[in-house]
Amino acid sequence: LNKIAFKNALRVFFMNKDNKEFYIEKGIVSRNTKIELVNGSGVNTNVFLYTPLPDATDRFLMVARLIKDKGVIEYIEAARILKQKNENVEFQLIGSYEDEDMKNLVDKANKEKIIQFLGRQADVKSFYQKCTCVVLPSYGEGCGSVLQEGAASGRPLITCDTFGCRDNVVDGVNGFLCKVADKESLASVMGKYINLSKEEKRLMSESSRKMAEEIFSRDRIIEKYINVINDLC
Repeated sequence: LNKIAFKNALRVFFMNKDNKEFYIEKGIVSRNTKIELVNGSGVNTNVFLYTPLPDATDRFLMVARLIKDKGVIEYIEAARILKQKNENVEFQLIGSYEDEDMKNLVDKANKEKIIQFLGRQADVKSFYQKCTCVVLPSYGEGCGSVLQEGAASGRPLITCDTFGCRDNVVDGVNGFLCKVADKESLASVMGKYINLSKEEKRLMSESSRKMAEEIFSRDRIIEKYINVINDLC
């Protein structure tokens, strides 16, 4: 259906490089079609404001729909691993249930104090500001809006080395990448972040904000759409 829809398209927009390459490889879009790459839907950097990292215990935050493909299981298991050596580190989870099995898993981890489950939140800005690192171990995203919101808030990012996720992280600069569906890999990079110095964490925080302003800004993305529309008109 996409192949039919894109047959006579003058422009095709993609939100990440991996999807673009996949569509070209499968012949869904022609190599002769002019393709535009935008960084997702973007983030409003005037709403998600930079705040310095809290000078306190490391607090990881995951914001997602509570389904398997978002990496909820890996996040909980990685938290369980790290809790054994880092009792004071906190692991927060925000989201809404979509199936009973996940509800049981999250409720159990919350009761065991492995994570702090905060339920669904209408406004997550204050939670970004109070955490020290945003984690999204998703199996794949369109653009990873949560990661871009976290970056705009000046938070280092940890996510999977997969489509729509890796586009938001320069490994070792504004965060770390881990393997997909791998709790050990996730725990390893989260532990790596914990062991960074305050100065290293601060530099990561500032790098995230800079990327948000220069790459993820919604204003820049809208401007690109408008320029293409004006060109076509």
